[in-house]
Amino acid sequence: MLRKAALYAWAGAQYVWTLLTIVALFYFPVFLDTTARRGGPAPGLPWASVALAAGLGPLVVLLIRARAPRPFAAIAFNAWLWGTFMSWQPTGRVVWDLGFGPARLVYLFYWIAAGLSGYALSLRDGGLGYLSGAGAILELARGAEPRRGQLVRRSLYGCSRHPFATYLVLSLWLTPLMTLDRLIWAALGTIHALSIAQAEEHALERAFGPDYEAYRSRVPKWLPFRYKGREGGSDAA
Repeated sequence: MLRKAALYAWAGAQYVWTLLTIVALFYFPVFLDTTARRGGPAPGLPWASVALAAGLGPLVVLLIRARAPRPFAAIAFNAWLWGTFMSWQPTGRVVWDLGFGPARLVYLFYWIAAGLSGYALSLRDGGLGYLSGAGAILELARGAEPRRGQLVRRSLYGCSRHPFATYLVLSLWLTPLMTLDRLIWAALGTIHALSIAQAEEHALERAFGPDYEAYRSRVPKWLPFRYKGREGGSDAA
């Protein structure tokens, strides 16, 4: 009984922690914008935090390829991101500044892109419950057989094979005030999102075989349209 209670508590904590991490992931670029210093002496770049952020993508790709249990993969992902968030220091080295006038419109588009990216996460196999590892922990607590994964094809996944990565990358570059450290964050986030999506592509191909091949032949990889390439090309758009 005590073991089951501990597992239920772990599942709840894991779910909440992952949810907070996702919220922080989308809020963090706005935090960098609002705390950037216009004019005056600019502090140095947070190189230790940059190095920490640079390792996130390879870590997640490694966890995907190693087929790490979701609870432990989520723990590593959450801890790594929060370490980056807490240590990052915004700077005032401006790359571009659109001024206060267009800021509201730019942030409107930012939150639309971020919202679509977050919605895509909720549509993934098992939703946040399994993405966070909470679902797997609950299965262990109940003594149930591990659930078999399913290939998601509905809603945004009917238009793009990787809507989370697509709209996340779009949101990273939507800012009225781009500072040097914000530019580094956007560049690293873009590289990570694309490399993680590619690793997921291989994992889905291994898991679902012909079903995923058929899905890939019908649905563009990124944007919801495809160019005229070779017949059956899988990386259109």
